[in-house]
Formats: sequence, C-alpha cells, structure tokens
Amino acid sequence: MVVEPDHLADIIIPTHSHASLLEVTLETAVAQTISDIGIVVVGDGVGDDTRAVVASAMEKDHRIRFHDLPKGPRTGEAHRHHIVLASSARFVTYLCDDDLLFPDHVERVAAQLGRYDVTMPPNTEVLPGGLVRSSSYTLESGRGRRLQLAGQSLFGLSGLSHTVDAYRRLPEGWSETPEGYYTDQYMILKFLRQPWCRIGRIDEPTTMQFQSVARRGVPMEERRSEMDRSYQWAREQDGWNQFRRLAAGSRRRHRVRTQPVGRLAAALMPAALSQALSGRRSIPSAGRAG
Repeated sequence: MVVEPDHLADIIIPTHSHASLLEVTLETAVAQTISDIGIVVVGDGVGDDTRAVVASAMEKDHRIRFHDLPKGPRTGEAHRHHIVLASSARFVTYLCDDDLLFPDHVERVAAQLGRYDVTMPPNTEVLPGGLVRSSSYTLESGRGRRLQLAGQSLFGLSGLSHTVDAYRRLPEGWSETPEGYYTDQYMILKFLRQPWCRIGRIDEPTTMQFQSVARRGVPMEERRSEMDRSYQWAREQDGWNQFRRLAAGSRRRHRVRTQPVGRLAAALMPAALSQALSGRRSIPSAGRAG
C-alpha cells in the first residue's frame, strides 16, 4: 500500500500497561513546535485505564488516533507494520509510553530527513535519582555502527525516526522479534543492513528516557511523580536546555572512556577523584520530592 503524504510526521507510541505514564508522554507529543503531525497510539492488549487516558487525550486533540489491538507476541511490534505502511505522513518517529519528548523533536527530525532515510538523537537516559547518562555512539559510521551490527543494543525506541518511503523499501519491516534481541535493536538492524540506507544523527537529545528496566519494582505512582517533576522542571526552569547541557557533559565523558587511552585512564583513576572531576550531572528535581 502506497499512500501519498498529507502531513509531515506521525508520532507512534506503542503501549501496553503504562496508563498513568502515557498521560504525561502524550502531553509532550502534542506540544511540538510543528503542528502538522499525527499522534498514533498503538495499544497492545491494553486495559480500560489506558483506554480512558487515550479517550481523554483524543477529546482535547483531534490529531491523536488510537489502535486498540489484542496483545501480540513480545511487545506487539508486528502491529506497527501495517500502521507504518498505511501512514500518510512523510516520516514517522517513535516514542515509548514512559518517556518525554522535547518540544522541538519533530522540527529537528524534519531538518534531517531531507538528507537521510533514518535519524535519531543521542541515546540519553534519566537514571533513578536524576542522573543523566548520554551516549556518544552514532550509527553513521565508526565504532558505534560496528558494535550495533555485531549485536550490541546502543539505542532505544524513543527518538528513532525514518521516512515512510525508506520503510517501504525494506525487505521486512516490523515483525515479531527473535529471542536474543531487543525489539528496537532488531528494527534498527534492518535499516543498518541496507546498503542504500542513509543514516544520520541529531546532535542533541530530543527525548528524556526513563527506562523501565532501571525501575523494576518501583511503584507506578513513584514513576509518575518522577516524570511529572521532570516535565515541570523542563518547562518552567529552562530545563530542556539544562538537560542538553548535562547530556553534553555525559557524552564527552563517554567519548573519553570509550577511547583506548580514556579506558586506561578511567581504570587507573581513583573513584573519588573521578566523581569529583565529573561535576553535577543530575536533574535537580527528578527522583526526589520537594
């Protein structure tokens, strides 16, 4: 199926059981600096709590669409295939249901995808307690690309963006992921393995990632409070730009550590000195109240 583009971007948000977190995620999706977008929530066996959150959001913003689908294997990634194929956007971008999207994410992606088929921002996480960790790896060339092709997972789903035309050129799109791979890792590999695929990068973070794997056992109300405080800080205290500065420092440290000389220096440096040299790296309000 080939559909002619009639809007710039679709933000695709897969979800299963994060209703309270999805509510905040959707707020950041609708708050983009570019309004020519669709927001597509892909329900993978969701409950009534998620349906209620999405219904409320749809009443406020007509750009939101909801696919309420039965639970699929793994994370229901096969559901996404037909949705992307049928998209009438020029490109799609993905957002996890427990992450935040910078207001200029779509704008920055749009600036990239005239030259590239696929692009993504630096992989940047907010760890419990507010520590910001950002990777210097990219997939254009070099060590990051080699590691990803060799089987490492260097990027999450949030922020991954590609043109719809490029997706249609793939031998296989979204499908059930084999054991031993993360679903986003497996999808990225499908693009990386195509000789025609031009992969670019966004130089600064356009997502705040609050990964579930680092929050196993944390009650959902605590996770929601963490996201609320982080989003409030980002909007009210120039936090989006502060976050980018914290992430830039983290990427510089990562770049040094992943070079041969840097790895040796890190191994020999006492932990206390390393921490003293690193400076403040945390979101002030995330992970703690008040």
